[in-house]
Amino acid sequence: MAKKQTVASLKKKADKVFSEYIRQRDSDRYGNATCITCGVKKPWKEIQNGHFVKRSVNSLRYDDENCNAQCMPCNVYKYGEQYLYAKALDKKYGEGTADKLQARRFETHKLTIEELNGIIEEAKANLAYHN
Repeated sequence: MAKKQTVASLKKKADKVFSEYIRQRDSDRYGNATCITCGVKKPWKEIQNGHFVKRSVNSLRYDDENCNAQCMPCNVYKYGEQYLYAKALDKKYGEGTADKLQARRFETHKLTIEELNGIIEEAKANLAYHN
C-alpha cells in the first residue's frame, strides 16, 4: 500500500529536489557553483540553496529568483549576508529585484499537495534539462 502523501512529506521532497535544481542551475559545466554573496566556487554538492527571503515564506520558498547557490558560511554563519545578497540579486536579475522580493515577504500562502507535486515535477524537469 502506498504511503499517504502529506503536505509535510511533500515539502521535504520538494525542498530536496528544488535545492538540487538551484545548485545545479548555478553551476558551471564542471559542476562548480558560485556563491551569490561572496563568489566562492565549490562543487554544487558542497553549496546550499540560499533563500533571500527566508524559506518559511511559502510564497517565495520555491521562487527561482529568491533561491540561489550560497556557501554555508554566508548562508548559515553570516545569516544569508542580506545586504550582499540584495546587491547580487539586482545585478543578476535586474535592478529592483531585491525590493520586489522583499515586498512579497508578508504574503501568506498555504501550499497544497497538488501544488507541491507540481513543484517536484517541474524541478525534476529542470534538473533533466541542466544535466
